[in-house]
Order: sequence, then structure tokens, then C-alpha cells
Amino acid sequence: MKKILLATAAFAAIFATNVSAQNTSCGTHTNYLKQLQKSPALADPQQQFENLVSNYTANNPTGEKAVRIIPVVFHVLHEGGPENISKAQIEDQIDLLNADFRRLNDDTANTPAPFKTVAADCNIEFRLANKDPQGNCTDGIVRIYSSKTNNASDDNGAKGVSYWPRNQYLNVWVVKSIDSGDLSGGFVLGYAQLPYFGGAATDGIVVRHDYIGSIGTAVSPAGGSNGKGRTVTHEVGHWLGLRHIWGDQTCGSDGVGDTPVHREANSGCPAFPKTNTCSNPGANGEMFTNYMDYTNGSCQNIFTAGQKAIMDATLTSITVRKNLIQTANLNTTGVNNNPPNICSPIADFAADEFMICKGSSVDFSDGSWNGNPTQWDWSFPGGSPSSSTSQNPTVTYNTPGIYDATLTVTNGQGNSSKTKQAIIKVSDTNAEDINYNFVDGFEQENEPFADRWIAVNSGGGDFKWSRFEGAGFNTWYSAKMANFGNGSGDVDELISPSFKLNNISSPVLKFKVSYSTTSSSSADVLKVFLSVDCGKTWTVRYSKTGTALSTSSNTGSPFTPTNSSQWREETVSIPSSIANKPNVRLKFAFTSGGGNNLYLDDINISNPTGLNNLAIADNLGLTVFPNPSASDVTVYFNLLAKAKTDIRLYDVVGKEICPVFTGNLQSGYNQFTVSRALVPSAGVYLLQVMVDGNRFTKRVVFTE
Repeated sequence: MKKILLATAAFAAIFATNVSAQNTSCGTHTNYLKQLQKSPALADPQQQFENLVSNYTANNPTGEKAVRIIPVVFHVLHEGGPENISKAQIEDQIDLLNADFRRLNDDTANTPAPFKTVAADCNIEFRLANKDPQGNCTDGIVRIYSSKTNNASDDNGAKGVSYWPRNQYLNVWVVKSIDSGDLSGGFVLGYAQLPYFGGAATDGIVVRHDYIGSIGTAVSPAGGSNGKGRTVTHEVGHWLGLRHIWGDQTCGSDGVGDTPVHREANSGCPAFPKTNTCSNPGANGEMFTNYMDYTNGSCQNIFTAGQKAIMDATLTSITVRKNLIQTANLNTTGVNNNPPNICSPIADFAADEFMICKGSSVDFSDGSWNGNPTQWDWSFPGGSPSSSTSQNPTVTYNTPGIYDATLTVTNGQGNSSKTKQAIIKVSDTNAEDINYNFVDGFEQENEPFADRWIAVNSGGGDFKWSRFEGAGFNTWYSAKMANFGNGSGDVDELISPSFKLNNISSPVLKFKVSYSTTSSSSADVLKVFLSVDCGKTWTVRYSKTGTALSTSSNTGSPFTPTNSSQWREETVSIPSSIANKPNVRLKFAFTSGGGNNLYLDDINISNPTGLNNLAIADNLGLTVFPNPSASDVTVYFNLLAKAKTDIRLYDVVGKEICPVFTGNLQSGYNQFTVSRALVPSAGVYLLQVMVDGNRFTKRVVFTE
């Protein structure tokens, strides 16, 4: 067996050269280089592995004859979309894996004749686990609702969402998309952790859902030119120690004696023979049908005896792999159960919408797993119907509100229930009926943040939107996105109540933002969206990332703004398609990318072409808190533009009690204090606010 020993820096340069020609890629080599960069002091693990393989093959020239069984678990990370693939699609992938590794695939006839002499039955079989790490019954599939299914990587914590011990199971993570990393202009289909390097909690393979198997979501595009489940075959090959057949270098070798030198990765399906101009080309050209090339899955059909020898060495000599195939582990993981035990189902479900207008319908879909249910019992408070025994019911909501939904599933082994709280948010089609005027400086403690705003926090722990006391633009309050230490790619959303733009002819959204990066590589993103259909669909109107979003210098500790210079006012135009609509919602969507905390304040609508009395009234948001009160009260209101303002307190017969403020105020959120000491006695009073001659009043109650 020929050895290829390359320094880490050379690896990086070679990879950068080769991937430029590829639109799709395996990310295994990139992941390996990242791991080496994190541990540069370690000896070359690949060289050590190649020495181990050489020793093994020297002492075992005939290789392993017995069939080795590997227990497998699929962790399906999803957001209720097509990436939550079916059990049938996963079982199809297992069947395809077994055919490829036993050379029972139906396309062995397509192997070019000169290469058939080295084609190998690898004597490896894969089975879905029938017992989980705690000894409970499982069908070998775990389903987890998580935003980490997007741009999945070791760095974003996708694998940490669900993991089983690597010395017992091959972990396969199924995701919506994979971080493309250094692959300029392309995308990654999957990647694996090599057996000789990497941590326990990241060991396994990651594959896009549409490259699992050959049915379901893999029908297009993967089931067409690139299918037959060969992406998983390729990545499992890496997981068992194989390198790319071109050795990740121009005119390179994978270190296997019976695979010829390739100039570079192949794509499509070349005609045989595929020759090259390398100094030592194989007599029969390149083995483009090998599973470790980049050709279409429908073109691949062979592992060689030399590649089998590497996999034999891995399963015999690598500690983190050899325990997998031991009889004790096969019994522990239940893969020797024949037939497999039938498990009790675990209830789960999804809704195709979570924000709708009243009178609209929601399609609920059963997503239960671990065992096939035979009975479904749904509960829909506030919906019509309010209950159902259908597997996938449709429910109509006619009354505005926030509603839960519950599913109980049953089979002969048991039952399970799941309730998703506040899963459906139903809005009135007229914002006036909701009794909200859209303006917020987050000062109003008497109108709780959670009652006014909808926070959709996809991240875990403290990474979320909340009302923050301790920093604002010239105030003590703001909306905070706690993000320091979060590089996961989570998308957390802050959604406003409905507001109406009927009376503002040329509306402009303004808000103040304060944010700090932690370094020049911080990639947090803030986007602003608008909706006119109760939040069912959204139009993006603003997007800033990293340093462009920042209002302060890099901060290596949790950021909190300390003065007004660390804030910036942003202006967002509102298109004519949204202006003059009666039911508008605003959404701030924050994507974490390793930066710091972000704060919002003084969110309001302005009209640069002028204001009328009705527009001022709709957006003033005049509030007094606390009310009633035995002490001082604070007056809050918003101005859409600079205005002459007069604030006074009167008793109920019109006698002036005290002036509060007279003068010009800038646009934005304002607050003033009315001293209880100036009020002669307990009772009912009227607060009058004059804005450019327009009069507004608020009833105030002072107690003893």
C-alpha cells in the first residue's frame, strides 16, 4: 500500500485548489483541517493511522471474512418541513448502504471490466438500533425540532442537539442544509468525522435530507442524477477511514494500492476509459465509478479490496470503532433482535402556519416517531373542529387569540401525548379591534412585553429576546437580544402587534439599534420584515451583518450600551404595497453568528410628508403608569415628528392643577413625571397633552 504523508498547510492549499471546480462537495476534508487547526501541537494523526493500516495489512493479508454489523441511529433535525424525512426513506438508505458495502448493488454490471478484478464485498452490514443508550425500545430514529438544521456544522452545535455514544452507534445527523465553509459558490452534501481524529460528541456523519436514500425528498435532485443513496455510502467510507480517491491533491493518490491516480475529482459520469496526463496514470485510466469520487451516485458502484483493507483495519484496530461490532454491543443496541421489537410511539406534530388571520385554517401533520401509531386523538382549543381522530387534520380559527394544540398517539405498546403551547396565533383582520397603537420604547410596564410582542426564540438557554431594564436610548428600557457567546446560527424573532397604516400616506419605519461585534469575524445578522396578512408571509425591508450592523467597537465581554453615542437610528422605507394597509406587522429577525448582544429602542412610524390629527392619535401611544397611584406617575408618548408640545394636569371640572412641560420635542419616545406632591388630594384627574394644537387626554387616578 502506497502512503501519502502531507503536512497540514499543504492539505489546506491542495483543498482550496480542487474545490473551486466543484459545485457540490463532501466537507470531510475541510472538517478534518479545521480540527487540525484547533490542535496544531498534535502529531500527524493521518500518518499514525496509515502506519496502523500498514501493520494490519502486513499481518492480515487475506482480510476479514466474517460479516461485521454496525448499529446505526439517525438524528433527524428539522423545523417541521420536508427535512423531517420519513422512516421509509431512512430504511431505504439502510438497504442501499448494505447493498453497496456487500457488493449486492444492482449496478455492479456497470463496473468497467478491468476494475471488476479488484472489486470487493466489504463484509459490512448496517442495522438500525432497536435499543437506545438507556435500554429503551427504539426504531433507530430520533426526531428533534431545531433551527440548527440550517447551515449545520460542528461549530453551530447541530450535533449537540442529539447524540448517542460513538462506541455503540454510528451517528447519522440528517439536516436541511450544511455550512458551506470555504466552498466558494458551492454547497456541501455531507461530511464525516474520520476515525483517527476528533471528539466523541461530534463523531459520525452529517448529510442533507435530500441526499438520504432514493425516495421521498431524495427524488429530486438527489434521486435523479446524483442519487441512489451514494452520498451516505461516500461519507460512511470516510467514517471508516477512506480518503477521496484523488487524495485531495492534483494528480494525487488516496494511498490505496489498487485505486489509480486521479488528476482531480470527477463529476457527472465520464466515459470509460477516463485518462489523465499525470506522471503515473493507471493503465486503465481513472476509477470514476468508485464511491469515493465525486461522480453522480448513479455512476458509482465499487469499493476495492485495498479500500476494504483500510476499513478492516479501522474496525479491528481503532478503539472508537472496534467496540461497535462486538457481540455484546450488538445485544446492547438490540440489532440482533429478529424481528426488531415494536416500540411505543412518541407523539410529535407540526402546523403549516403559526400566525394566521381569523377565519383562516391550519393544516396539522402527525410527526410521531419511534413506533407507528394506530390511533390519533387531537385537541384544538379555540379551533373548529375542537377535536379530531384524523392523522392529519385541518382546523379553522374564527376568534383572535393564542391557542395550544395537543396530540395523543397510541399503538399496541403504549401511548404518548404532546402539547405545544401557544402554537397558533390568530389575529383580527382589523388592527383597531386589537386595541394597539404601534409605537414602542419598551417603557410600559403596565402593558407587559410578552402581551405586546411575540418572541419566537429558537435558541436555547438565555439566548433570546426580552425586555431589558438597564439600558435604552436616553431611557432605562429596551428590547434585548441576548447573544453573547452564541455562534449557532439560530434565528430568533421579535414580532410586533398589528398596527394600521391607513392614515399615513408615506410611512417610514424608524428604530434605534445598539450592537457590538466580538471580533472582525462576527457574522450576526439583523433583518426587518413587514407583513400585511397577520404574519403568514413576510417581506424583507432591511438587513445588516456584522461590522455594518455594529454601533460600537469590538467587545470581548457581554455588551451593554452605556451612552447615546452607542446607538444609531435606522430608517426603513415602507413600499406602497404595504402603505395604507389596515393590518400590518413588523418582525425583527436576528441570526446569531458569534457576535455580541443587540438592543432595540424607540420603534415608531413617521410620515415625512406631514401629519394629521388622526395619524397623531393613532401613533401617540399616550400611557400613564402606574395608574392608579399613591405616588408619582410617569407619562409616556411617542411623536412621529418634531412638534410643539404642552402637558398639563387638570381636575375633572377643568381647573389646572400643575403644568408638566411646555416646549418643542424631537420625534421619538418621550417621558415625563407628574409629582404626587403637587396634587392636592386623592381623586380623578385629567392629563392633557397638546401636540401642534391637537388635544389628547388621559384619565389619571391618585389614591391616598
